[in-house]
Amino acid sequence: MLSIDEAVKVSSPAEFQAVVLAGHGQQLYPLTQPENLPKALLPIANKPMIYHQLQWLESANIRDIIVVAYKSEKQKIGDYVHKVYEASAGTKIDVVAQDEGSKIGGTAEALSLVKDKIKSDFVLMSCDLITDMPPHHILDTHRVINPTASALLYEAVKNDDAPKPKDEDDGQFIGIDHTSCRLVYMKSKDDVADELPLRTSLLRRFPLLNIHTQLKDGHLYIFKRWVIDYLVKTLRATNVKDEDKPTSIRVDLLPTLVKMQSSNKICKQEGIEKFLASSHDPFREARSFSTTQKIGEEPGIFCAAVMYREGLCGRANTIASYGEMNRLMTKVVGEDERIAASAKISPKTQVGSDSLVGDSTSIGERCALKKAIIGSHCQIGRNVKIINSVIMDYAVVEDNVKLENCILCTHAKVQEKALLKDCEVGANFVVEKESKSKNGSNNYQVLIWIFKGT
Repeated sequence: MLSIDEAVKVSSPAEFQAVVLAGHGQQLYPLTQPENLPKALLPIANKPMIYHQLQWLESANIRDIIVVAYKSEKQKIGDYVHKVYEASAGTKIDVVAQDEGSKIGGTAEALSLVKDKIKSDFVLMSCDLITDMPPHHILDTHRVINPTASALLYEAVKNDDAPKPKDEDDGQFIGIDHTSCRLVYMKSKDDVADELPLRTSLLRRFPLLNIHTQLKDGHLYIFKRWVIDYLVKTLRATNVKDEDKPTSIRVDLLPTLVKMQSSNKICKQEGIEKFLASSHDPFREARSFSTTQKIGEEPGIFCAAVMYREGLCGRANTIASYGEMNRLMTKVVGEDERIAASAKISPKTQVGSDSLVGDSTSIGERCALKKAIIGSHCQIGRNVKIINSVIMDYAVVEDNVKLENCILCTHAKVQEKALLKDCEVGANFVVEKESKSKNGSNNYQVLIWIFKGT
């Protein structure tokens, strides 16, 4: 016979479930080439990227986690999640495959695949989000306000020592009504020419609107359960062309919900009242008994803006941001974790306090490491200088090599006296001795990309 506590666990769904989207990471090529690793397994501070999201979710006591990955990468990600990652007792992690040849594709379809597995409000996050934000910062806001959606917004950490990013997007215009903490406007800067379009209904509904240009979408959301039903209905609509259906949570779904807050017309067109009626909302039910406010006076959609400016928050979704997030993460790693106990480092080598060295890595004498992240089972020769660089597992760097602002993939090899700056070396690629590349000169950076693994 079950105890009372056990019976409650069986009969009651968890407060929150979580969905982690593990996409291809096209902007991270050549790091995500098939010979190397899926985006979700690329190392951040010597831990697979997805490790950080799983740890964050478990620290929030979210025990039902679903990872959505493409079929070609499901096996590798599943092996890590189920065989390597040490989950807390009671945590269940499912890995669901997404078809790569789908007509629609994207994050919207990825979320729709897990519709039948979602029984409660859910956290949705990208596998490339890295943050030290305490989970209660957004979860408690969602609990108190009880919105349709909560979205994490952050300001990128400014680092004057970091290389200037060349592949960052131009961001968004984000409008927030700070009197109610509502996210009420989203517009990509690419879609704005000379004037920022603002609807009259929006300004009438939210006259105290603040437009932000430095905030970024963290790709961390909390949605009401019915939102996934609405998304699936939209994707399956037979009267809508495939090219007009939502493909992205950030670009399509969230902005649509945001617009609904100031447009009864859109709410009626989308049949939102039916979804709201099917959802248990104690706040909405309480307002129905109010003698001063009628429930029909405003749309039932509420999008909460949750800002985080105090600490580390960013996405490792491009080459530049991937390198930067690795460097920033070295600041939060404990002193006892910086250099693995099994690493063999010459006493004559200098390892900066901002560097990490992984398990069973050997480093020869007279080397200098500054803002360097060295993976496991790497071999570093003598008189090697590594600055602002990420070296993945099983890489080999021979004597008298200098690497600056570089990323070496797994099993890459740089032969002696090579000088590389601002380069990405593909998996299994061999850089010949005395090769030189500075800011991509001599077309060497291009050669590394094209002839990877040969």
